[in-house]
Amino acid sequence: MINGLEIFSGAGGLATGVGLSGISHNAFVEWNSDACKTLRMNYPASLIHETDIRDFDFSRYNCVDFIAGGPPCQPFSLGGKAQSHLDKRDMFPAAIRAIREVLPKVFMFENVKGLADPRNSKALEYILGRIRQAGYHAGTYLLNAYDYGVPQTRVRIYIVGFKEEKYHQRFHIPS
Repeated sequence: MINGLEIFSGAGGLATGVGLSGISHNAFVEWNSDACKTLRMNYPASLIHETDIRDFDFSRYNCVDFIAGGPPCQPFSLGGKAQSHLDKRDMFPAAIRAIREVLPKVFMFENVKGLADPRNSKALEYILGRIRQAGYHAGTYLLNAYDYGVPQTRVRIYIVGFKEEKYHQRFHIPS
């Protein structure tokens, strides 16, 4: 089984889906206490770090193969204030710091489809550039959960990155 770390965990919905693919989250980083209560109930064997990710020390997780997370979406939401990467709630810098410090083999970030919207193109370009600077090869994928058997239309952008380019080249989203 692949060991993982989830950041911006919320109540663990992403971890549940990722777990179906054989990835086990050893630890979670989430600041919301109610979400952490749910994580503790659903993942009792995992470490739950109830803290602000901007203050989190990732040094003990340098053996993690996979990082997943859903940074807050408000800066990129079509219904938001349209501040994009200038919004103080933009947590992609913290997400990129996590991959830079942990150096996982693979990472996956999920966000609202608004991040793929033309008004956020500079923000997405900036995020992908910082990922390249961190030494990763990444692609973006706009997917609708409905197409994968979820009984609701929920379009999201996924940023999937690999430390080694050969794996990035081989990676394809299942149809």
